[in-house]
Amino acid sequence: MPSKVLFLYGTETNTAERAAGHLVKQLKSSLKGVEIDGPTAGNKMTDFEEISKYDAVLIATSSYGDGDAPSSFDKFFEQLHREVKKAKEDGSKPLANLQHAVLGFGSTSYETFMNCPRITDKLFGELGSRRMQERVEVDEIGEESEEELIDKFETAIKECLGDLGKNKGKKEACSWDKPDGEILDKSHIIEEGGGEKKSGPGMVGVLAIVAVFAGMYFMKMKKDEEE
Repeated sequence: MPSKVLFLYGTETNTAERAAGHLVKQLKSSLKGVEIDGPTAGNKMTDFEEISKYDAVLIATSSYGDGDAPSSFDKFFEQLHREVKKAKEDGSKPLANLQHAVLGFGSTSYETFMNCPRITDKLFGELGSRRMQERVEVDEIGEESEEELIDKFETAIKECLGDLGKNKGKKEACSWDKPDGEILDKSHIIEEGGGEKKSGPGMVGVLAIVAVFAGMYFMKMKKDEEE
């Protein structure tokens, strides 16, 4: 029975998506006994339990803004946090039969370099998934080129996928903080308790309040003038 692999990506500029497409093509042409689905944007995985039917998940993603997930990956990123919170509460490891690897994209010109890739790698591990190789981090202003690092990831992944069955249940290849573990925590994207985002008055509500006070002010001014 062939191993089933899912390739997910998160991107704002299509760099990670292009890399994922290239890697899927290369892996499909060179590996036997492996079925690869994707590349698929993380946000399209609306049913998190679907992931557990795979033997391995590969992720290529960047960060956006203040170390947040890209718009094609943000809902999935939030769901990962929810699943980790749930797993900590009930002591479960829903991805215990899974193996994963992450390819990150970014630039060290930003303080939150690799934040989303690193956190994603960390959360998969906390859900029980076995890290089958060290995360590869592509720095667009680094000494190693994007092409070289993608090739490095491809070479390692081919070996990992060829040994999926043999490595299942073994100790992970390394900890999540390799090659670097500096992150900006994003667990605040969910709320303690129900996991729902807090609701507030919103911009419309704020504008309405401002309008009320402005009206009261001008009415008072008009009354003072009449007196």
